[in-house]
Amino acid sequence: MGLDTVRLKTPSMARSIVDKIKAQGESYCRLRNDTGELVWEITRTNLQGSFDSRIMVKPMYEDCTKSKSGKPEWHPSPPYLVIECSIAKAFHGHNVFGAIEDLSTAAERLRELLQGLLGIRLPHTRKWTVQRVDWAENFQLPYQAVQEFFEGIYHVAFPRRKMQKYSNEAVFIPGTTTTIKLYHKGPEFEKHDRKRLYVVLRGLHQQNRPKNAPTDWAHRQASRKVAALQRLANNRLRAEVEIHAEKLDYDFGHKPKVHEVSTEYLQQVFDKEIARLLREGKDGVQTVRMLIHQAN
Repeated sequence: MGLDTVRLKTPSMARSIVDKIKAQGESYCRLRNDTGELVWEITRTNLQGSFDSRIMVKPMYEDCTKSKSGKPEWHPSPPYLVIECSIAKAFHGHNVFGAIEDLSTAAERLRELLQGLLGIRLPHTRKWTVQRVDWAENFQLPYQAVQEFFEGIYHVAFPRRKMQKYSNEAVFIPGTTTTIKLYHKGPEFEKHDRKRLYVVLRGLHQQNRPKNAPTDWAHRQASRKVAALQRLANNRLRAEVEIHAEKLDYDFGHKPKVHEVSTEYLQQVFDKEIARLLREGKDGVQTVRMLIHQAN
């Protein structure tokens, strides 16, 4: 169990630093042809983390506040960054195992990684604001049992939300405060991560190939590694609860900083949302977690 995707907002930074990051990225904009007026512009700097995983760094020169009517309004502000990535994939290239549980620790490691990739110093993450955080848990089950789980959950309804179902592999329950995702990790890993990891691992092994090793040594080493990850993923039912800014702001009474969002809080939200889906009490969710840990 542990963190997956996070979206973090830095405090205001010097314009020269944010401009430097913007220059490394790609911009998308809309112009009015009759006047040449810039309607909107979005810039993203997509960095390569470990094993070619993606880290999105978005330079921002505007901030959003709610009007008296409750509608969001954008206005010019001192420059800052919005950073989004999968914590597990940024450091390991996959999220089959190896999750980090403590957000403060994960954010600091991410800051250090970004400083190396961008060539700049970033403010300490204690001052960063949390806009989204995903808590995930992997449940070890036989392949067929995972398939049977999704056959059974098709008959479950989440209160006031529409469940999106994808064959015998995944369910997706979006909402304004949280989004719940349950999926069979095996097919997801094969579709999204296996080929990427193989290519990167083959390149790394090729660089470190022993002098007298056969020509296909790098290929065999990379293939062995991704095949092992695939076997683990095939027996994983993964549950993720994505906690949106609306819920974070409501629960804390303000926009929470990294150090305020504890592991205990994330687990409590996860347990509550999964219990609502499965119609089980908190004790039932805790029992499942305990049994999974004993099995591992």
